Amino acid sequence: MYGNVWEWCADYQHEDYQDAPSDGSVWIIDGNPEYRMLRGGSWDYDFSYCRSASRYYENPSTRNESFGFRVVCCLENS
Repeated sequence: MYGNVWEWCADYQHEDYQDAPSDGSVWIIDGNPEYRMLRGGSWDYDFSYCRSASRYYENPSTRNESFGFRVVCCLENS
């Protein structure tokens, strides 16, 4: 579903992936807590940003029609 909105992540802004957690956990150590990462591109950006590797960062108080989040829930087997 990439390309609908830039998806907010809990990770702090980092310049690169050096020392990033390898288990997929939130990366909030040694980063810039003023900014959070966004991923995946948006409907009003160039199509080349429509991929999971696309990264952008912004202050979490910023409101923009191109920023959003995905609600995820776990459905247990009945």
